[in-house]
Amino acid sequence: MNSIQAIEEGSFQLPKSYDKPITFLSFIEKSFKEYLEILENIDEGTIVDKLKIIKPKIHTLCDELLESYRQLYLGYVSKSYSHFDKGMQQIEKYLVSEFDASHPLGENRLLFRGRKSEKEVDRDGMFHLPFELRHKATTQRFSIPGLPCLYLANSSYVCWEELDRPDFNDFYLSRFEIKDFMKLNALDISLTPKSLATLINKTSEIMEEGIDGWDSMILDYIIKWPLIFCCSIKVLNTDATFKPEYIIPQYLLDWVRQNKRLNAIKYFSVKAHLNQDADYSKFINIVFPVQEIKDTGYCSHLSSSFAYTNPKRFADIDTTSEISQEGFENYIMNFRPETSILLSELKGFEEGYTKSHFGRFEINVCSDVALQ
Repeated sequence: MNSIQAIEEGSFQLPKSYDKPITFLSFIEKSFKEYLEILENIDEGTIVDKLKIIKPKIHTLCDELLESYRQLYLGYVSKSYSHFDKGMQQIEKYLVSEFDASHPLGENRLLFRGRKSEKEVDRDGMFHLPFELRHKATTQRFSIPGLPCLYLANSSYVCWEELDRPDFNDFYLSRFEIKDFMKLNALDISLTPKSLATLINKTSEIMEEGIDGWDSMILDYIIKWPLIFCCSIKVLNTDATFKPEYIIPQYLLDWVRQNKRLNAIKYFSVKAHLNQDADYSKFINIVFPVQEIKDTGYCSHLSSSFAYTNPKRFADIDTTSEISQEGFENYIMNFRPETSILLSELKGFEEGYTKSHFGRFEINVCSDVALQ
């Protein structure tokens, strides 16, 4: 088996889910076992000898992540995080390289913030929770209770899915633009195995190259896979107070906040999926935790990092008029929306993406609404 065949294996694909009667810890242990077995089956190409060198790190990472879960299940929070941190020490140089920490947000020119509200939302209501309301910051996948964070997505559709598909009458959206990419260095774990394999296969075909030239990128992903896996497990009990699927993502947010070179996490949504052919890595979320403590107001670092529009309510979007060619071309040329989304059919909707509320909103807000 070569390395591309390995990352195309079903057991390697993300995100994953589990169901009763299997327990969460058994699911983690089983998934790691299958992943390590796939690595043992890679026996073709120049990557084989390189993989032997990093296998000890990979095994240690898996062991430490599993023990982190076990210790938290025993109620030992400090020990749990300590094991997570030991695992992260094995892969830190792969996570915080010059390339990864420089411009992982450079391609995301189209960003949105969604809110669900039965009452009208003003512009301030589209930023992170103000510090005086930090008590309302609940536990989320990448959210520590009591810590305000700014959550953005690369499409209005992702915002809608992340908010559990609110009624359009209660769904508000603003477009965000990053003022200075150099101030926002994100840890990028948004690539899926499917997306990586597609990229390598298509590029290799065009360049008429073999896969040996991709060893560095594939090894980089292989060693990070256990962490990405733990951060993208679908929640089994959505109404539960304790969600084990959130343990490692929350630890990772804490770890990022302690790392002086990083201040955000870019990850793929496990909720947004237009159809079975669309890759999850096309549906992106980014979390920006606050960088300071204040009694009231907003984080000055984040406030100075973004410009954004006044919110629009989805129900107020005109879905009857034709989309102007000029507006559509401006949307495509200036904001480079994800083409696989634009060409997809929306499940549960009669129209395709560009003619839906989501596409219409994005075209409208990109051409008519001023950023502040």
